Amino acid sequence: MADLAISTVFFEHHRQAFGIAGTKPRITWRFEGTVSDWEQSAYDIEVARNGPKVDKTALFSFNSSNSLYVPWPDEELGESEAATVRVRDHGIDGLSTPWSDWVNVETGLLTEGSWVGAVPITADIFDQSNNTAKRPLYFRRDFQIPQAIASARLRSTGRGLAILLRPDGSPGKNAIGVVVGEGWFLGRLGPESVRNNYGDLIGLLSKLVVTLEDGKKITFGTDRDWRASGGPVVSGEIYDGETYEARLAKQIRGWSTAAFNTKVNTWGRVRTLPSLKGKLTPPDQPGIRRIEEKEAQRILRSPSGKTIIDFGQNLVGWLRVQVDGPANTNITFHHAEVLVDGELALKPLRTAKATDTIILAGDGPITWEPKLTFYGFRYVQVDGWPKNRSLRGSIKAVVVHTDLEETGWFECSNHALNQLHSNVRWSMKGNFLSILMDCLQRDEHLGWIGDAHFFGPTANYLYNTAGFWRGWHRDLASEAASDGSMNIVAANDYLIGTGFAGTPALSDALRSINATEDIYRILLQTKVPSWLYQVDMGATTIWERWDSMLPDRQLNPGEMTSFNHYAYGSVAQFLHETVGGLAPDKDNSGYETVAVAPIPGGGITSANAKHLGPYGMVEYK
Repeated sequence: MADLAISTVFFEHHRQAFGIAGTKPRITWRFEGTVSDWEQSAYDIEVARNGPKVDKTALFSFNSSNSLYVPWPDEELGESEAATVRVRDHGIDGLSTPWSDWVNVETGLLTEGSWVGAVPITADIFDQSNNTAKRPLYFRRDFQIPQAIASARLRSTGRGLAILLRPDGSPGKNAIGVVVGEGWFLGRLGPESVRNNYGDLIGLLSKLVVTLEDGKKITFGTDRDWRASGGPVVSGEIYDGETYEARLAKQIRGWSTAAFNTKVNTWGRVRTLPSLKGKLTPPDQPGIRRIEEKEAQRILRSPSGKTIIDFGQNLVGWLRVQVDGPANTNITFHHAEVLVDGELALKPLRTAKATDTIILAGDGPITWEPKLTFYGFRYVQVDGWPKNRSLRGSIKAVVVHTDLEETGWFECSNHALNQLHSNVRWSMKGNFLSILMDCLQRDEHLGWIGDAHFFGPTANYLYNTAGFWRGWHRDLASEAASDGSMNIVAANDYLIGTGFAGTPALSDALRSINATEDIYRILLQTKVPSWLYQVDMGATTIWERWDSMLPDRQLNPGEMTSFNHYAYGSVAQFLHETVGGLAPDKDNSGYETVAVAPIPGGGITSANAKHLGPYGMVEYK
C-alpha cells in the first residue's frame, strides 16, 4: 500500500536507542501518508540479533490495533547487546504497509559490575581542598589497538561537567582526552553560593571497549595509567563564566592525540577515588546538543560607549568566536537578557558574573567556544575587541538545549499571539537542559519542581518529553527517603523556605504525611528565616519579609520591607488546630460540631484553644 507507510520506529521514547537501560524495550511506530478508512488489525515485528550469545532473525506476528509501546517480542537483550528491528502493519481490509526501515537498538552498562576495568580518578595538580572555584583538569591516556576495529563503545561520566574528545579509532597508537570542570557537582549553587554540594574533588570515570574484527575485546578504563594537566581553560563556572588563555593552548597543542608526548609536556600522575554512593544508569533522555546558531542582528553603541551585540532572541547557550590579535589582548564578553537605557542590565544577574574572557596568544586566528558554562542572554557586551577585526560575522550565538523532538505547533491570524507562542517555545527550550531549570541568567540554574508541575501539559504538547520526564522523575525518586519524603526538605536546618502562597499549606501538607514533628521544628526555629526570629528581634506584628530587619538590625535593602503584614500570620491556624487541638469539622460547617485532635510536640507541655462560634463558645485545654 504505497500511500501509507511506517515512518518512524522508536524503542521506548528514544529516537536513537543507543546505550539504553531497558533489556526488553517497548516498541512504538508512526505512520505517514494519505489513506482513508484504514485501520490496523495486526502487525509483524522482525528482530535480527548478531552477538556472542545469539545469532538469529525471528519474525513475530500479533493480532492487535496497538502501535504504541507494544511489548518487546523476543528474548530480553543482554548488557551491551545490539539488535535491529523492523515493523510491518496489516489493515482490517487486507491492505498492508511496506516493511519499515531497519532500526538499531543497543543496551548500555546496566550494573555496578559493568564498570570493572575502570575506576574514578582525580589529580592533585591544583589545590582542590579549599572552598573556592576549582581549575578544570585535562585528562588523557595513550593506548594501542593491535588490528582493525569492528566496533568501539566509550562510556564516560564526570564529577563535574565533562567534555570528551573521542579517539581516532584506527589501528596502532591512539589517545583519548577529557576536560572536567566543576559543574553542579562542585561549583557554587544558589544565592548563598554553596560549593562542593556533591563532592569536593573533580573526577572522571571512563571506559572504552574496543571490539576487534576477530571478535576479541580490549578494555581501556580510567586507572593510574592516565595523566593529567591544566590547560587553556583556567576557570569554568556555570554562574561566572570561562577564562581561556590561548598561550596555554599552544603549550599543549594536540594533547588529545596520539602524537602528543606527555613526558616532554610534564603531565602529572593521577590517583584513584572511592566510588560514590548510588547507581550509575544510562540516561533516559536525549543529550544536550548544539541545536542552531544565531547571527548578530544589530551591533549597538551604548550611551557610555560600550559595544553591544543584539542577537534578536533571548536564548540559552554560549558564543562561538573567531578572532586574532596581538599577544595578551584581553577580550571580555558580558551576557545579559535586556538593556536598560541602552546599557546592559546586570542587576537581574545578582551575583552571577556571566562573563567569558579570552586572552590571545598573538600567533594567529583562533576559533573558541566555552566548554564548561552556558548563559541565558540576548545581548553581549564586548570589551577589548581588536581594532583590525570586524565584529560582524566573527561572533555567533550557539543555541543549546536537550535535543527533544518537536511535536507541537500553533499559528493564527493574530501576530501578537504568534509571538506569544514563540516566546513560550523559546523559554521551554532554554530551560530544558538535562533537568528542568529556570533563571539561566542569574545565580540559580536550579530545578524547581513547582514550575515543572505547572508547565507540564504545555511541554508535552510542544515536544516529545516522555524520556525527559522519565529521567526527571527517577532523579526525584532517587532524592527521596525510604518513606517517600524528600531529604532536601529537612536538610535546610528546618528553616522555612516558602512564601505567601506556600506557607499556609505547609502545616497541612506535613501533617498529612505524619511529619508533624517537622512542623514543630520549623515553628520553633529562631534563625532567619523563621517566625521566632522576628519575635527574638522584638517584633510586635508579622513582617512582610522573613528578614525585614537583618540580624545586624539594619533594614533589608529591598523595597518591600513592611513590618506589619499579615500573610505569614497563617501560622496561627497550626497553633489553633494542631497545638491547641481545636478545628472545624470539615463535614459539618459553622462549628456545629468540632474536631478535637491535638498533636503534641516540640516540647510544649500545655495548650488552650477556644472559639466563639455561631452555636456558642467552644474551648479545649
